[in-house]
Amino acid sequence: DELAAAADAPADAAVYTTLAAASARVVSIERGCEVIDLARRQGVAVDDAGFFEQVGSLLGDGAVCFAAVSKLAAHAGFELTPGTFEAWALAVARRRRGPSEITLVLDSLNELDASFAVDEGVRNSVILVCARDGSEAAIRHATSVVLQQLRWDGQRPSVAACSGLIKWCLAQSPHEKTNDSFSEWHCHALAVEQAMVECQVQPTPQLLLNLLGAYGHAGDIVRVFSILHNMKSRQLPLSGDVYLEVVRALSHASAATPAARDLLVDPSRVLNGLTRDMHNVGVSVDVHFLNRALLVFKSSMQRVETSDPSSSLAAERMHIAVLASDFFRATTEGTRWHASVKPSLLTYNIMIGLFAGANEVHRAVGLLTEMERSGVAPDLASYNAIIRVLARQDTI
Repeated sequence: DELAAAADAPADAAVYTTLAAASARVVSIERGCEVIDLARRQGVAVDDAGFFEQVGSLLGDGAVCFAAVSKLAAHAGFELTPGTFEAWALAVARRRRGPSEITLVLDSLNELDASFAVDEGVRNSVILVCARDGSEAAIRHATSVVLQQLRWDGQRPSVAACSGLIKWCLAQSPHEKTNDSFSEWHCHALAVEQAMVECQVQPTPQLLLNLLGAYGHAGDIVRVFSILHNMKSRQLPLSGDVYLEVVRALSHASAATPAARDLLVDPSRVLNGLTRDMHNVGVSVDVHFLNRALLVFKSSMQRVETSDPSSSLAAERMHIAVLASDFFRATTEGTRWHASVKPSLLTYNIMIGLFAGANEVHRAVGLLTEMERSGVAPDLASYNAIIRVLARQDTI
């Protein structure tokens, strides 16, 4: 009202787009139309694509349906474009107020001309809304419907759209370490990668790292190493975070394929190969890598327990504990591939747990003594692991 009363109000489009959107959102569409009339009198080009893309973005951020943008555009004599809808939908995708956004967007899209629904930018904005929505139905719509439409029509998914879906995968719970399957959402990560390859999307290093992590979460260690090879072949910079994701993936890996079983049968071989690879690219082995690597041996022990109920189980557990101990010693003492790494409390607790799992109580107790000599004070977890194995042996 004060702006309308000012005879010399500045002809600044940004002021009027904000005021028009706020009026339509908070008061009424009619009040928004009044602001557009005022803007026109002040010489602002209200029948401009940039003007209504900004209005659409502001209304989308407020979860106002696209019909409001249509009414304002009709009053201004502006013919809506797919770019206007894309700006509105992207604003909806940026909101952080929970699910149900996809219903709002799809309902609005169904009310428009069919040309909007086949626009590449609009499709990518719908994918981002699906990723923000986060429901299984929304993600399935993005990967099974919209991504396929982009591929069939010779269009290209954007890096942002692919990143949104992969970040959703990363937010899911890690794989449950079964021997014969991947996580249920593994198919979504696979669909994104296939679309990227087929449509020749050039992923950013961060997108590849997220994709590597998503496959690791899903338990697909073969795809993890494939992404790592891709990053190396493109001569992308490899950081400690990349290798930490790879070793984290090994700890969640599923033996669902023959190739995966070959990788997981000897964790030491794979982990030693990773440390050599890290040396070759100038990445240092640190205690975080060591701790995660020891968890790979712990996962191997759990995998043996679920797949081999025979009398050889004790021998297998002992074999894995010894392999873990050898890797622990090599890493903490240093090799030609890396300097020595100082173990942490968590490092010792994982090793104690491995020896306890193999019923090697004397070795577990020996690690307690070693901890104290190294200046690392044991905690409740350290003692409880040993107490449990003593209870199992009835030697307390």
